[in-house]
Amino acid sequence: MGLKAFVSPASQNGTPHDPETHENCAWLLLAQKVGAETLQQLAAKFGGTRVYVPHALGSQSYLCAVIGLEAAQQIVAILAGERIYIPIDWQLSLRKRDWREQVIVLRAKKLSVSCIARTLGCSERHVYKVLARRKR
Repeated sequence: MGLKAFVSPASQNGTPHDPETHENCAWLLLAQKVGAETLQQLAAKFGGTRVYVPHALGSQSYLCAVIGLEAAQQIVAILAGERIYIPIDWQLSLRKRDWREQVIVLRAKKLSVSCIARTLGCSERHVYKVLARRKR
């Protein structure tokens, strides 16, 4: 069974699965393939967001720039064409209390939710929650 089975939204018998559970499984399997340090580099750059894994690596690939050609090729071989969730690197993230204020400031500057999440080291889900609470 390939890794893609762990990131799909439904099992082979058609029953839905919790995406976070399967994304965590995919993350653990990737750690076995490319190493925890490589995934830590991805988390530091893209933690809390989803990234697209291209079918082929270009000379300016963001994956190569962050983790190097060899590790990027391993990830592409496993997950080409998939959007994968990258967990947050909690050691590099800001405290949640600080996130709320910064989310509002950055959104007022017309930054996208994804860009805000990457900038602050929090998840896109958290950004949406902060913005939703603000509207109440």
